[in-house]
Amino acid sequence: MKAVIGADHLFIRKNVYYFRYKLRNLFYKKDIRLSLKTSKLELALHSMEELSPFINTLKSLPIILRYSDRLVIEKVTKSVILNMKKVLETQDIDRIIKEEEASFIQHHKRLMQASRISVDEELSSESYFPVISDDTRYAFSLLCERHESLNDLLANENFEGKPELLGLVLACVKLSVLKSTRSLEQIFQDETMDQEVRLMAHQIFTEQFKNESTKSSSLKSAETLFNFKYSELGVSRTEINRLVSQYGYQPPNSDEDYRVFHEKLKESRQLLKRYSLTTINKDIVSSREIEALVERERSHVANDEKSLNNNVGKLFSEVYTEFLEHKIVKEKLSNKIQQDYERFYEVWQLLTNDKDITKYEPKDIGLFIDQCFDLPKMNVAPFNKMSMSERISADVPEDKRIAPKSVQGYYKWLQSVFAYASRDTVSYIKRSPCNIKRDFTQNKRGPFTDSELRLLQQYALAESVSWKKWCILLAIYTGARRGELFQLKVEDIKIDSDSSLYYILISDEHEGQKIKTENARRRIPLHPKLIEFGILDMLTQSTGRLLQGVDNRNSITAWFGRIMAKLGIESANELSHTRSFHSFRHSFISKIRNESPSLDLHLLQQVVGHELSRGGITDNYTHRTAPLKQLQRVVNMYLI
Repeated sequence: MKAVIGADHLFIRKNVYYFRYKLRNLFYKKDIRLSLKTSKLELALHSMEELSPFINTLKSLPIILRYSDRLVIEKVTKSVILNMKKVLETQDIDRIIKEEEASFIQHHKRLMQASRISVDEELSSESYFPVISDDTRYAFSLLCERHESLNDLLANENFEGKPELLGLVLACVKLSVLKSTRSLEQIFQDETMDQEVRLMAHQIFTEQFKNESTKSSSLKSAETLFNFKYSELGVSRTEINRLVSQYGYQPPNSDEDYRVFHEKLKESRQLLKRYSLTTINKDIVSSREIEALVERERSHVANDEKSLNNNVGKLFSEVYTEFLEHKIVKEKLSNKIQQDYERFYEVWQLLTNDKDITKYEPKDIGLFIDQCFDLPKMNVAPFNKMSMSERISADVPEDKRIAPKSVQGYYKWLQSVFAYASRDTVSYIKRSPCNIKRDFTQNKRGPFTDSELRLLQQYALAESVSWKKWCILLAIYTGARRGELFQLKVEDIKIDSDSSLYYILISDEHEGQKIKTENARRRIPLHPKLIEFGILDMLTQSTGRLLQGVDNRNSITAWFGRIMAKLGIESANELSHTRSFHSFRHSFISKIRNESPSLDLHLLQQVVGHELSRGGITDNYTHRTAPLKQLQRVVNMYLI
């Protein structure tokens, strides 16, 4: 392994670049090595920029953890390394997918603009070839023989000044997309469809092309192009390997890496398939919305890269290292407080992204503090045996959460850090963002109002990213916990053989699934609104986890906090009750109980997974499996 001159911690071995770092003065293995999965120096340098916040954290560990024991050092170091691996796992995938999406839309728009195919002329047996010349058809047949797929053809051929050829290619694209929603016969019979699309559908359907001349044999060749990568959503390993090689990366190292790539690529191709259909149906509004979404996401990736390269300010981790050294040396910080600070900083690392100290705003501080209210007491089972990352990801009952006064400790710690950064002798920031208002005397959760729920529902219905849309809608209409929704599989939505009603099964029967208590194992009938919004259609297009695309349940909480701020929904109501993602559950339970006082409480408890209220010896005869029809009536009472 050879060092790359001029690039700290960058090495190369067998034409592959690696990050390598030696930890000094810590009870941890001396050498950290992570493959950057590329043989291109430009991409390797970009990956090193993305890792820079974590490298700064590693540099600060000897100071931050100077009084810590071996176990704590190993836990914190492993957490940093794990986060670095997560960045490297997805950064190449995200860049490849965004470039592929932009390329597809660019080619598709060019085809649509340049096409001369008329949609007004009627198709008859005498006018199969009214627009495209024989020479153009022959040229098209040669194109079909040169390329393995439409995507390959679109990416590598220049159609400038060849409108007839563009017309045939566009017809092929349209037919490829339409074949996933209609039969060839239906396409041919649609008189509003472009002539060439109908012609291709007709000749392939009747197999007349087998006996035609060379001029029309182009249609037979064209049929081989219908293995169009946006028609079939499944993606083979061969296709993934081709993509990563095309963009200068190495193939994924494990089955899990292939799975992540496959799911992200599948979601992307669903979006592009929808884009193709909107352009074919001349739905200009929808097609422009998708174009804007792709461009926004691509710009987001580019801006992240630009900000990494142009970031000249101090990162929070760098400022914190200085702050801690100052407190230890100048103010003789006690070992007990240093241990508290160490815990605060570990939680901060897990819940936030390290960034320029000047970029933090009050909403960032508020979101962090609101998440701290959900932390568990660390001396209570089962949380006393968990790592900090496991505690943060867990669904914690209200009676086992830390006291509000403990949350105030996190806030005071942050106030101290940002106060140091704003000192006139330091001047990293002009003013501290720690000016939020929180009630640190109580820790009560509050529900959303009906108008807030409707606002969140409206936002979800307009959301194009599947997991974000269904995460909110399922939370509104099931009352399920965050962790329960996160781990749901497509096959967990079932149909009851007795009542023919659809329901969600909350269980631990699949790998990676857990249930909070035995009471949490239950059936939740699908609310009619979820069916109206199209959840059953979504299931036919999905595999694996229902909320595919979010890899950490804690990410849901952080993301939802930003959505609340965006929609102007306060994190605390007028009674000082805090609201977060868990408030969906409060809203569901409170609303049904308040508006249906005569409801059998046992039925509601079965829907939400609470322990059945005590009933003496009759509990032995009370089963937790009420007929789904009865549970459906409970769910149907919930209206917003």
